[in-house]
Amino acid sequence: MLESDMGLLEVLKTLGDGRVIDDLHEQLNECLMAVRMAHKKGKVVLTLVVTPSKDAEMSKVTVWGDVTSKIPHIERGADIFYVTGENGLSRRNPRQPALPPNTVKMPPRAGHEDELDGQSRAAGERV
Repeated sequence: MLESDMGLLEVLKTLGDGRVIDDLHEQLNECLMAVRMAHKKGKVVLTLVVTPSKDAEMSKVTVWGDVTSKIPHIERGADIFYVTGENGLSRRNPRQPALPPNTVKMPPRAGHEDELDGQSRAAGERV
């Protein structure tokens, strides 16, 4: 290797004024995060196209780089909605009657009687 020869990393750093290696880094990070979250495989592909010079006597080439990726997607479940008479969406089944609000008083938790007494006093009740 000659002293002026560039290694692969040096070539990548100069392709597209550094944008190719920046894209590679960015898409690899995005792929890693998605793979961890989705628990599915992903892919990042670096493509280098080398084209010879039209002048056959010159040892000159052009190098073009591109980065593509296949990022896995997280499967999301479907949610159930009911269509209202006005073509809106609702979570409430119109055929099911509404339940009355919960009015049951819960007993105090063991060891937390003081909290209930304090709340009762704050509400103006006698203990």
